[in-house]
Amino acid sequence: MIQPEIPSLLNELILESSFIIFILIFCLLDFKNILPLILFPKLSIPIYIFTFIFPVFSAIVVFYAINWLNNLLGFENANLFIRYASFENASLWAFIFVAFIPAIFEELAFRGYLFNQLSQVLTPQTTILVSSFLFALMHLSVFSLLWILPFGIVLGYLRNKYNTLWLGIIIHFIHNSIMLYVDIQS
Repeated sequence: MIQPEIPSLLNELILESSFIIFILIFCLLDFKNILPLILFPKLSIPIYIFTFIFPVFSAIVVFYAINWLNNLLGFENANLFIRYASFENASLWAFIFVAFIPAIFEELAFRGYLFNQLSQVLTPQTTILVSSFLFALMHLSVFSLLWILPFGIVLGYLRNKYNTLWLGIIIHFIHNSIMLYVDIQS
């Protein structure tokens, strides 16, 4: 019987560092178009309220809906934390790898670089849909398509409307942090 590989901290650091370097290289190639997206915008209070309430709602709905669907289909419930449980300071590393790095670098990749490139040849609506679909596919799960695609559409809409990555980064960070926290507690 083949035993599943237990991730090591060094392997995770190499993998995440490679991911970060890869994204930064592409962002540097499009630096003049990425730079305005990383400036913090002055927006209305309702937009900021939405930015903090939406990810709480989405994390709760996703957590319970995916667990319900897994139970219905007889699958084991996924746990974001379990991958890092064997590490010293497991909660800290899980937080870095699940909430912090993805919020910044997935937003840079999908709502930054990819969005900029697609918007040169597609309409804004199609750009939002295509970048969201690729974002969902990157997560390598059929179930993920059910919730990551709509999640990506919201993030793409906000990026397009307000021309900033910050709303997506904050939403992505809060959503993933809550999902991780709930997994640590279960």
